[in-house]
Amino acid sequence: MYYNGHLYWVNSWEGRVALVQNPPVSGVASVKILSVQPSDAGLYICDVTNPNDWSGSGQGLINLTVLVPPSVPVCQLSGSTYVGNDVTLTCVSSQGVPTPIYSWSREKDAAPLPPHSMVEDQRTGSLMLTNLSAAFAGTYTCRASNDLGEAACSISVKVAHGGTAAVVGGVLMGTFLFALLIAAVVAYLFCYRKRARQRTDKNEMR
Repeated sequence: MYYNGHLYWVNSWEGRVALVQNPPVSGVASVKILSVQPSDAGLYICDVTNPNDWSGSGQGLINLTVLVPPSVPVCQLSGSTYVGNDVTLTCVSSQGVPTPIYSWSREKDAAPLPPHSMVEDQRTGSLMLTNLSAAFAGTYTCRASNDLGEAACSISVKVAHGGTAAVVGGVLMGTFLFALLIAAVVAYLFCYRKRARQRTDKNEMR
């Protein structure tokens, strides 16, 4: 800020901002910003006051947009990668002006997938994989791009057959129930034979 013949700088601007004409005695109050940073973006106000005219002031506004290439995005997977399931891959860049556009691709030698099995949203960076099969396994790459450049991240998808944990749990439960049934049958036969012997002994006593 220039006021009453003195310059007052914000800490982040010190050494990076200078008046084009210092002091601005001829009415030129332009400033030059060096090494522009994303934090420099915003609305700037130039408020001009004539010391000989106390009736008011003149004000100029300008909005500064700082263009930034996409930062390296982060790729993530949500959902369980079992055959038949649906999962979603996400890709997000924390920085980028204009807002980055996202596009997903697979390895060039990847197996072909059924039509409409991949649903992509280039605005949010999501990619939904539907009705998983072994053909979906492989590496997926996301590219975030805008007018200033692009950046990419990759994620590996491994498809499991049938949910091993569920299968093992089912086998254990089935084994337990079968053993319980055998124990019940043995107990029943034991009780039945015991009662039969008691009846035989009573008949002999008579």
